Amino acid sequence: MVVVVTTLNALLVDKLGRKPLLLVSLVGMTLGCISTAASFYFKLYIAGFSIGMGAVPWVIMSEIFSIDIKGAAGGLVTLVPFFCMQQ
Repeated sequence: MVVVVTTLNALLVDKLGRKPLLLVSLVGMTLGCISTAASFYFKLYIAGFSIGMGAVPWVIMSEIFSIDIKGAAGGLVTLVPFFCMQQ
């Protein structure tokens, strides 16, 4: 994406001029920053995560394992992500 936009910029800078390209860039960067800030302020990511990905996989996990391995499999499924997140 960056290569494509930079190439486009190199072709347009002589035709459009520096100022219009800088203004368009500034508007795009401002909208990106505002949407990121709004996401953190309104907790949109946390709300979106909590609706589905926060709890539903745990419910599904309890439904897919048979009763004889449910305890061991549930423990393993819970343990593996925590080891994967460690850096």
